[in-house]
Amino acid sequence: MAQVNDMEYLVRCFTFAMLKRNKMQEMEKKIVPQNTTEEMFAYIWGLDEAHSYLAPKLCFPSKSKGNATQYCRQGDMAFRKHKLCEALKYYNLAILSAPHPDSESSPRKGATSLNQVESILAQAFKSRSVVLFEIKRYEKCSDDIDLALKFGYPQTSCKKLLDMKIKCQKLISADKERVNPSAKALGPDDLYFAFEIPNPPPLAESNPTIPSLSSAVKMTFSQTMGRHVIAAKDINPGKVKKYLDC
Repeated sequence: MAQVNDMEYLVRCFTFAMLKRNKMQEMEKKIVPQNTTEEMFAYIWGLDEAHSYLAPKLCFPSKSKGNATQYCRQGDMAFRKHKLCEALKYYNLAILSAPHPDSESSPRKGATSLNQVESILAQAFKSRSVVLFEIKRYEKCSDDIDLALKFGYPQTSCKKLLDMKIKCQKLISADKERVNPSAKALGPDDLYFAFEIPNPPPLAESNPTIPSLSSAVKMTFSQTMGRHVIAAKDINPGKVKKYLDC
């Protein structure tokens, strides 16, 4: 199923269909720098082949208590072997797969009996909180404990969770009091949480047709290089000429 929605695969199918129907020369005359993006898109999307081969197949995810339970079991097995990253992955999948209560119904905190919707979801959050505690992600661990209780983790088993939350709060406070907590070396588990997407540097003046490019560059086309960017004026070293918003 992943291959069906892979863009390169879709483009290959589209290109093959255009070649088979002798439409490539016609398309090459339309996809040129002289035409605007809107004109080129309108042409492509007006082709029957585009709708047949470029439209991705939408696969809507479904919630499944059975799948969530299976992921929890796989997470438990990985945790027992102290494969924490693998356990975290499976508990994440369990939370994604578990049926969630309707937004109109408010789950009971510390319920003694769990309905089928809430039980596996609460269990998955509880299990993930234990992994997060082990890899020293105390704030996220505390959040997961709150969610486990929110979705009805049984009151009879809450004491260990609440004790762990108290430990998290103490460790969070201690960590904030450190002079330079970022100075410690990152362990392999920390890499899952260490990266933060930085804000892109500002452009002095945006290109009027391609806002992510500087006005100092322009798009051009050649038979040898295809579409590419060249300098439109002298550029001083160190100037930002484009940014990518991922």
